[in-house]
Amino acid sequence: QSTLLRLYIPSTNDHNEGPLGSARVHVRYHLNSNPASFSSLERYRRNNTEACAIKYITAEDLLHVMREVRKEDANGESAAFRKAVVDELERKARVHREKVRVAAEKKEAKEANFRVIGVEHDRAKIRAMTVPHLKAQYDVYEHIVKDAIIQKTTLVSIPHRQDKLDAVLAALDRYEAYVST
Repeated sequence: QSTLLRLYIPSTNDHNEGPLGSARVHVRYHLNSNPASFSSLERYRRNNTEACAIKYITAEDLLHVMREVRKEDANGESAAFRKAVVDELERKARVHREKVRVAAEKKEAKEANFRVIGVEHDRAKIRAMTVPHLKAQYDVYEHIVKDAIIQKTTLVSIPHRQDKLDAVLAALDRYEAYVST
């Protein structure tokens, strides 16, 4: 019996289960919360920060802190910092918008190129095509015609010329069957 008294067995196998469960409940009721805010709140609660502040911080200390904050605000450092943050966010937004615009232009140019290439209906010409031309036809079926089977496969999965040729001819058969109906 003496060994049982000395033996400590945690109630769970996971030492973090208590805090993790608390975090889960906290997030359930505070949807905009994140781990950092939960951690700060728990640290505040466990350290009893408010009681410590009430016990040790005097009115003179509070007055001193308020005066220092006013000096910093009057100095303009915090306003400059806020402006720098806003400027950086605006710069990032401009860069992102530019990337999106460039990507859209590339996509449009690519699709325009596919439209220029068009669907080749002559099987003899298709059989005589080189691999780059077969790839172009494959892309036309994928992006313009939107062939369901072609869209499910990738060119990487079709390594050989003959396989590419077979895929393009099969896509042409499906396309002609679709157009004729």
